Amino acid sequence: MEHAQSSRGRRGVSDRASPARKRRGLAGPPRNREAISWGAEAEGTIDERSREEATSVTEHRNQANEVQLRMPADGAFVSALRTLTAGLAARCDLTIDQIEDLRIAVDEACSLLLPHVAAPAHLTADFILEPGAIRVVASVPADPSAKPDQGGLAWTVLSALADELSVSNDDGVLSVAIGKQRLVRGR
Repeated sequence: MEHAQSSRGRRGVSDRASPARKRRGLAGPPRNREAISWGAEAEGTIDERSREEATSVTEHRNQANEVQLRMPADGAFVSALRTLTAGLAARCDLTIDQIEDLRIAVDEACSLLLPHVAAPAHLTADFILEPGAIRVVASVPADPSAKPDQGGLAWTVLSALADELSVSNDDGVLSVAIGKQRLVRGR
């Protein structure tokens, strides 16, 4: 883009279209954003429409606070779960250290659950997202009497990293629930 005075009086923008704009059929001087409409039936300017769409997206995000991942109950897929956990924890505004703690905790929870899987099955991870907090419940189908080893290193690490931790076995579904919250300084 040339930095010259255009005929429209705007400094730094030329009326000549770049080759890329010409190929896309956008040749000619840049248009005034307020003058563009979304069609004959559309009302308002782009700026008004953008504000309405941004409000709609924000409302949708506030309602979308639950995520579920279902994957084969195999250690080869746990890395995908760790990656999703980190991304969702970042959306909850956890610190980098808390995100890493949660990733490790989810990995340890899976290492406790996977030995109890009954036949080829799926591991399910349910996430509940809140501002400054996240809760992850990892579960697998297992024998109704199955319990994860709570005396080993994996449990010790998991207990140290999670703010909230619980285990349940309801009707043959073995679950480990982990909660992590962002701590506010001074409290």
